[in-house]
Amino acid sequence: MMGYNSPMISPQTKTVFTFTAAVGLMLLVVTAAAALDEFDELQEQALAALEAGEIAAALEYYTAMHELDPQNGEVAYNRGSLLIDLGRYSEAVRVLSVAIDLGEETLNAYFNRAIALAAEDDPHRALEDLERALELDGNSSPVFNNKGVILSRLDRNDEAFEAFLAAREADAAYAEPRFHLGNMLYDREELELAEQLFTEALEIAPEFEQAQFNRGNARYLMGQYTGAIEDFMSLLSLRPDDPDVLVNLGLAALAHAEALESDGEREDQ
Repeated sequence: MMGYNSPMISPQTKTVFTFTAAVGLMLLVVTAAAALDEFDELQEQALAALEAGEIAAALEYYTAMHELDPQNGEVAYNRGSLLIDLGRYSEAVRVLSVAIDLGEETLNAYFNRAIALAAEDDPHRALEDLERALELDGNSSPVFNNKGVILSRLDRNDEAFEAFLAAREADAAYAEPRFHLGNMLYDREELELAEQLFTEALEIAPEFEQAQFNRGNARYLMGQYTGAIEDFMSLLSLRPDDPDVLVNLGLAALAHAEALESDGEREDQ
């Protein structure tokens, strides 16, 4: 007869129970190890695809990694960033939001979600994310630059100008804020300063075609026809069929010829 303090299961039953539990635990360990090996292999394949420029393939690998570890914020961040590269912005917003919710509250996560939100024509939320990014790093030139772009879209031009100035100050080797400042000064008809900023941008990035085009326009309007012709000729070698370049080159050449003719007439007098 079983006494009051006797075990509720027999030793044999207890032994079987313990063995079953041990087998289950061992299977969990083996399964986890296999999943970890698969995760590591997928990560290597994703990195190789990225190195080869195969963005869609890399996304597939990161998606498979997400299925293995859906709580991994870094994987979600990488998926969202690749979706931006593929132009799938609404999906990118959703996936990057998951990454942030999973603890990936980094400058890059907020910055990339802002890019996707801006592409989805949601500038107010994009601006909020850029402000969060600046709270994490108050000296990020790309964040300031994109903040300026968004503020310009919202017609908050004075604030945009300050953001571009901050971006320029934060990175001496970043061409884009100089280009944007040049455009704003060009619109204000401060052509000499605009030309200087376009030149700064081109010194940093000599193949910045839009900066060269706009510098040519500024030089033309200032009567610096030789410089304008040089800019448009340089662009013509890269874009021989661009109608805007061809038209502006023709206008600059005509104005230059008229100026020379006018100088000649004054000398004859």
